Amino acid sequence: MPRAVKSDDASHRERQQRYRTRLAAERRPEASTIDVAVAAAVAAFASAAARDPALHPQALQWILRYARRRLVEDGYDREQVMRVLHRRMRRFG
Repeated sequence: MPRAVKSDDASHRERQQRYRTRLAAERRPEASTIDVAVAAAVAAFASAAARDPALHPQALQWILRYARRRLVEDGYDREQVMRVLHRRMRRFG
């Protein structure tokens, strides 16, 4: 998810563009893309859990599996998704 430009530094913008081009070539999602997928998974889980309280014990596994599947369906490389997803989840552990 592109962010608003915060710098007038042309060299920084060029570095960032090269970085994003490299990520796209590797089909590696940016951290913000992972965040959006996890948020969508949480919303979907909340909806499903409202109908079936038995889902609670498997909540985190379900959420992460859903996020991973959504990202892979969006065209991201599964291994790259897992790397970024694990890195993002370690922030909370």
